[in-house]
Amino acid sequence: MDIKQLRLQRAWSQEQLAECSGLSVRTIQRLEKGGHISLESRKAIAATFDIDANEFTGTNKQTTAENSTFLEQETLQKVQNLKRFYNTLIRYGLTILFLLIINLIVSPDYLWVIWPALGWGLHILRKGIQVYAVSTVFDSAWEKRQVNKRLAKKNI
Repeated sequence: MDIKQLRLQRAWSQEQLAECSGLSVRTIQRLEKGGHISLESRKAIAATFDIDANEFTGTNKQTTAENSTFLEQETLQKVQNLKRFYNTLIRYGLTILFLLIINLIVSPDYLWVIWPALGWGLHILRKGIQVYAVSTVFDSAWEKRQVNKRLAKKNI
């Protein structure tokens, strides 16, 4: 079993795990990076997570391989989202250009093309913010902070 995985399943910070286990934050960081785990540290971590110390080994190679595969899949998904965004942006530009030409031919005194350009443009802006992760207000880190905040209130 992996320390980091167990910690994240409970939405704990490294500081919270260190406090509960009686180990230092530096020790937790070292163990999560795959450092050597002493018998005392193993027992403290196992007791904190309520698991058998004999089945607890720290970081294993299978978990590292799973994390690598997960990162590859996550990166592939991000690239696919970026590709879809660029395709949508190109379609937007060509369609608005086509509508502008029609607008100038049919009724040059009123630019009604502004309305579809504005509506569709706001949608593309929202998608662009999602793709480039500019908005991190309600992301997974925010969720973890909220969980930690509520756990801290219950422990007081």
